Amino acid sequence: MRGISAYPVEQRAERIKGRIEALARNPDFRAEELHRVDSDLGDKIMTGNQLVMVIFDADARHEGVNSHEPANANIERIRQIITDYRQARSPQALLLTTYQFFITDR
Repeated sequence: MRGISAYPVEQRAERIKGRIEALARNPDFRAEELHRVDSDLGDKIMTGNQLVMVIFDADARHEGVNSHEPANANIERIRQIITDYRQARSPQALLLTTYQFFITDR
C-alpha cells in the first residue's frame, strides 16, 4: 500500500484498520460477504455496499501484478484477521486469559 501527500499511507492504513475492526465487532457480519469489485481505479474490497479498501492499479503495478491478485489475497487476509479478532475475544479466550492472569507467579 502506498500513499500520496494528500492522503499519506499511515492515514490510509488507519482508515482501513478501522473499517476492518468495525466489521469484526459486528456479530452479524459474515467474513464470507467480503468480495472484490472492479472499478476504474483498481479493485474495491467490499461487503454489501460498504467499502473496506481499494487496491489501486498503481499499487498493483508497483508490485508487478494486476490488481486482482492483491485484492484476492487481501480478502483472505481480512477474513483471517476477523476470525482471529473474534476468537481472541470469545468468552472461552477471555476466561482463559483471566485464569492465566490470576495463576501467574507475580
